[in-house]
Amino acid sequence: MGFKLQLELSAQFAIKAMWVSLILGPTFWLIASLVQWSGMNKSEVAAWVQAVGSVAAIFAAVWIARRDSRIRAGAEKKAKKDAAERSLAVAKDARTRVRAAISGAKTLVVTDKFVETITQDLEQSQQHMKDVLSIQGVDSAIFNQIFLINLSVERVPGSLYLFVSGDDYCEKLLAEIDAAVVALEMIKNSSQ
Repeated sequence: MGFKLQLELSAQFAIKAMWVSLILGPTFWLIASLVQWSGMNKSEVAAWVQAVGSVAAIFAAVWIARRDSRIRAGAEKKAKKDAAERSLAVAKDARTRVRAAISGAKTLVVTDKFVETITQDLEQSQQHMKDVLSIQGVDSAIFNQIFLINLSVERVPGSLYLFVSGDDYCEKLLAEIDAAVVALEMIKNSSQ
């Protein structure tokens, strides 16, 4: 949690605490006056104080639980939004690398050295995908899209040799990656 967020939360808490003290102080004064006026003995007063304290503790516990739940939900929403943004960036990077590999295969002679170079480049992309899967906020929808992209990226180096025979298998792999990128964009837009 950043300093600015902690400051905002503590300011909100201070304002609420001030209102509680402005309400509780006069309330306790009023109760003390009523007790003195009613002529209750010490054991009756103790019973009433215990009862009021128990009710106040229950309300405080509910309030604290609701506040913690709201804070947790906000943090989870932010984590999911961040995960969607990072996943989309990694997916676009993979798509760019695959496009470059396909473009190179179309214009250059596909040799073992060329495929080895492309493989090393795509391994970088696969490492980025592996890294993004370990961040907080990645849900099953994001995981599935990154997994599909990773499968397509894995198949690109071997399929580059197919360009020699005129096969467009790499274009199909690129289309799969494009579809996953679109799905990640939709996930990102829905998490905002």
